[in-house]
Amino acid sequence: MHLPPVLRHLSTSSLLVLAISLLSVVEAQGGPPGGGGGPPVSGGGPPVSGGGPPGGGGGPPGGGGGPPGGGGPPGGGGPPGAGSPPGGGSPPGGGSPPGGGSPPGGGGGLVGGGIRPHSCPNPHLTTPKVNPTVVIHPTCPQDDGNLFTTPDGAHWTLQCCAHGESGNKIGSDSVEADFESCSAKCALTHGCKSFVFSAVAQSNGHALGNCQIFDAGGFSTRECGDNTHDYAFISPAPEQDSPELLTIACSTECPYANGQQYTASKGEVFHMDCEKRHGTKLLYMDDQDNFQDCMDACSAMIACHSVDYHTNSKTCYYGNHHGEPSFDAVGFQSAHSLGCSGGCASTSCNAQTSGTAGAVI
Repeated sequence: MHLPPVLRHLSTSSLLVLAISLLSVVEAQGGPPGGGGGPPVSGGGPPVSGGGPPGGGGGPPGGGGGPPGGGGPPGGGGPPGAGSPPGGGSPPGGGSPPGGGSPPGGGGGLVGGGIRPHSCPNPHLTTPKVNPTVVIHPTCPQDDGNLFTTPDGAHWTLQCCAHGESGNKIGSDSVEADFESCSAKCALTHGCKSFVFSAVAQSNGHALGNCQIFDAGGFSTRECGDNTHDYAFISPAPEQDSPELLTIACSTECPYANGQQYTASKGEVFHMDCEKRHGTKLLYMDDQDNFQDCMDACSAMIACHSVDYHTNSKTCYYGNHHGEPSFDAVGFQSAHSLGCSGGCASTSCNAQTSGTAGAVI
């Protein structure tokens, strides 16, 4: 190997140290693969340390620029996710508890449960509803003007956020568990025709559930002014279409005779039923042309109080039953005595002793 004159006087060990130093310089200038994280090797000493151990004086290879990828650990700028916890900003669901804002059932609420109505009707009714709906659990404000029933079958009209216009209070106020309890109290109190229920506690001392009942009631235009009170008054049942049954007065022929009364020739009054028979102990039987003749014949017998007439065979069965017939029988007409017209007068059937069917008396 040919060395420059300046290096020929150096020993082999010194040349080795110099070579290692130069190699360190080259590596520092280019940086390790992926480097660029630090400046070139700073002059930490002369190229030749003179007597130090091999490799001394220049620092370890790659020195001066920091470890590979210098400038911070991978993902620098802070630990992973630094700045806020996962989902940072607020804990999961933060801002309010689940369902926050109002308790379950908040808002409108069932009047019948004693819960404060959500709001008053707007506008208030100025006249009764033309076709009110019958509801099971009246709720304000949507059922304002509708009907509900009490256990005794009476119908009542609900007016939300209203007071009655007339009537005297019956007895003392009471605190009831809910609106329906107040309505039941009114329905069971003699003479009660309306009531006022406090849906919320009041500053005047009326507690939540305060119930006042009155001896008069009707549609009211007196607004409560807030959502404190609910008012109800007894009302007619809603009208329903009912088929008109054709009935011929004083008929003794079914089906028109059903439920009517007939006064027999001897003055005894019979209640008539169609498609029924008594089926009780038989006193006597014979043939009669029609149902009316069968009843007339019974009225002549002192012991006879009921008849069963079989239309097709024209057979009349006589009995002493005083009540309604018990058996369904499509081919029969039946009747039972209600007593004699005129009661105990001398002209009543009780005073008659003669009869056309004298075989049984």
